[in-house]
Amino acid sequence: RPEPDANALKAQIEAMGHAVSLEPLLDIELLPIAPDAVSRAQAIVATSRNSVRALAESAALAQALELPLFGVGPSTGELAHSLGFRHVVAGGGSAGDLIPLIVGKTDAAQGPLVHLAGEVVACDLSAALAVQGIEVEKLVTYRAHPARALSSQTAQAIAAASLDAVVLMSPRTASIFAQLVAGAGLRT
Repeated sequence: RPEPDANALKAQIEAMGHAVSLEPLLDIELLPIAPDAVSRAQAIVATSRNSVRALAESAALAQALELPLFGVGPSTGELAHSLGFRHVVAGGGSAGDLIPLIVGKTDAAQGPLVHLAGEVVACDLSAALAVQGIEVEKLVTYRAHPARALSSQTAQAIAAASLDAVVLMSPRTASIFAQLVAGAGLRT
């Protein structure tokens, strides 16, 4: 996980009795959000805590707090609640899980949804919801820059075969990890 989420995940795994070293494979760059970005929206969809963090730093937050927010999972929902969102619907952890929730709780006639998203998304909510007649405006709120190399600590641990497991949170991070391992001349 990128920071600031990496340390929280590390603490959870350590609480289970495991030794953990961090190797964030993505660096998050929050992007500015225009003050009127949610002015036409009936609801907001957040498929990442990073998108909620970007909203928190924007002038659009005050207007957004008046709208329902569909969060990809419980952690995104909790972050939205902590910012002051009163109407939060949390999905099961994937953007696809949100589709039936959105269909059941929105009315296409009430305007578009604003999807706060990263530059790269795993699920095209716009296409999936268009089939249901629901318009989605995607708003890119952050970029995830891939790591350029493994840390020497991680490279040494892989070379020594001293890792029991590697936690990869998405297909993109798995691909980055594989590229970095190969680029370092290592085998897993």
